[in-house]
Amino acid sequence: MASKDRLQYLKRGILNKCPRCGVGAILKSLFVRHHNCPHCRMDFTRESGFYSGAMAINYAIVCVFYLLPLLLIWGLGWLSGRPTIILSFLGSAVIPILFYRYSQCLWLGFYCSVTSEDLQDD
Repeated sequence: MASKDRLQYLKRGILNKCPRCGVGAILKSLFVRHHNCPHCRMDFTRESGFYSGAMAINYAIVCVFYLLPLLLIWGLGWLSGRPTIILSFLGSAVIPILFYRYSQCLWLGFYCSVTSEDLQDD
């Protein structure tokens, strides 16, 4: 598989598009994922535990784009300790819930960029 194809599959996942056809959406809504691509019928439902990698993506996003800047703001003295702790707990609880389905799109795009077994037409 060419490097350009790999990047294409990853880009489609980032954009919430089917890795195979690039047309159908992976997500129906913020909290609901399609079972199959509405356009090419690619199966998005995987074996148990497949989307565990999405949790790692979710964790990395929260740490890098939320907690790290929050700690930096605290370290610079722009925010005191108590609000920092409260915001840390609130953000760490809410952001993963809101972002989890989208992280599944990223995980599916990543998976398809490293393997092509599921990208053949049925």
